[in-house]
Amino acid sequence: MKYTICIFAVLALVGCNDDETEATCDASTVPIGTGDAARGMGLFSTCGTSSCHGDDGDTGLGGKMSERVPALSDAEIAKTIKCGTDTPAISGSMIAQGESEGGTLSDQEIADVIAHLRVTFPNP
Repeated sequence: MKYTICIFAVLALVGCNDDETEATCDASTVPIGTGDAARGMGLFSTCGTSSCHGDDGDTGLGGKMSERVPALSDAEIAKTIKCGTDTPAISGSMIAQGESEGGTLSDQEIADVIAHLRVTFPNP
């Protein structure tokens, strides 16, 4: 049920973001380095990420993850997922996915997604 709600929430809010949320969001609570890549893969598929970035992370409207993920630190990815972004000139907008920011992902689930991203899009 949680993941069904997540998909609909993401689809309903794509492109919406609150500048204040990004400014006040604390992504330091995401337990970096503790993620489970297999759980992260499931979340990537069921939580709406693939609806913006494509099933492979590169074919959706949300930008090519194979180019972005290797260039970012885990902390930067955590902040992007949890807090969202509103920088269209650089990377487009992404709504906040963290539970504390109105999304559906717990801090541990964000760490799981990061682990999946690191396995799928490793640094060159």
